[in-house]
Amino acid sequence: TERGVLYKCRTHDSEISGDRVYGYLVLESDLMEYAKFIGADQGNDDDDISLAAAHLLVRANLGKGKLTGATHPISGKFYNCCLAIARVTPDPRECIPMPDRERVAKLREILGIDEDPRWYKWM
Repeated sequence: TERGVLYKCRTHDSEISGDRVYGYLVLESDLMEYAKFIGADQGNDDDDISLAAAHLLVRANLGKGKLTGATHPISGKFYNCCLAIARVTPDPRECIPMPDRERVAKLREILGIDEDPRWYKWM
């Protein structure tokens, strides 16, 4: 399956400050299932998850994006898998520029969702 199940949590962008990422929270199990779907199952969960995330981002022409952990800015809950397509940080070498709308729309299409990405606290 190509449809990822997303955590349903809303953020209030105005309440997020500091190092943050813009993206989608996804389930590890969905990334592992996607790795099998694309034939990239390496038998190691961490490798499978990383390969699946990279494949999704490249398909959407978001090669600068990355898989990272993220914290919900309101609840403080940590999530292991965020497909980060932009990042704001004090270190300019670590920033990921905001992608254009077409690339974001392509990722939404690939994930099979209608929601826009959200801002989360990085790590």
